[in-house]
Amino acid sequence: MSVRNNILFLLSWILLLGFSSCREQKKVVTKTKAKEFTVEKLDFKYLSAKAKASYQANDQNTKVTADFRIHKDEAIWVSLRSTGIEGLRLYITPKRIKAINRLEKVYYDYNYSALKREFDLDLNFEIIQSILLGELPATLKVKNKAFIEDDNFVLRNNKGDYKIRAYVDRTILKLSKLFLESKGRKTNDLLVNFSEFKDVSDGEGQFLPHEVKITSGESEWEEMIFTNMLIELDFSKIHLSKSSIKMPFSIPSKYKKKKL
Repeated sequence: MSVRNNILFLLSWILLLGFSSCREQKKVVTKTKAKEFTVEKLDFKYLSAKAKASYQANDQNTKVTADFRIHKDEAIWVSLRSTGIEGLRLYITPKRIKAINRLEKVYYDYNYSALKREFDLDLNFEIIQSILLGELPATLKVKNKAFIEDDNFVLRNNKGDYKIRAYVDRTILKLSKLFLESKGRKTNDLLVNFSEFKDVSDGEGQFLPHEVKITSGESEWEEMIFTNMLIELDFSKIHLSKSSIKMPFSIPSKYKKKKL
């Protein structure tokens, strides 16, 4: 996979992370609106995580190791490695996203307006951080729009280019699944499943998913009938801390700036 695709893959991943699902079950929907509820937010200052990631698309199958570090509300640091060699490093702040491509000896520097203009990625730091942590996107407000389906509260939003359905686990009050149905090209539908929620706070009841599956393709009511991209993530370590963690990011003077 090219470095350009690596970065776009990672940005897409970041945009979608934080959603998960349980095994397939027969759907039982109650017409009664759900009572008011709050999606649990993770209480932390610093977070570090490690994951194995695989990417399949167009006969390509790529596996990398990803390291994440988050300084809440301040910065997100990501490193992607293959066979022990770092190929890509990202540094995300409320103002911009920067990336170093070690393999090609170039770097990228985008503000969020440029990402929207060039790639139609409508991102900001708050969205990236909240979805990485499995928190509710700002576009899906918990008011009177939620209903109950199986073990989840379900929220809907039909604004913009996608019809969105977000599922919130009624037990741990964390996002459990996200389905985005394109209003245009059906091959752009996205289904995101997380599983294996674990307490990452030494028994204090703060849960994060440790397995993620992202599928893109053509769907029929959340059943993917044609797949053009599959991303699978397996988190082995997630650690919360009150002590600062290092986020080294320095662009070598010989590296040239490049567009994606």
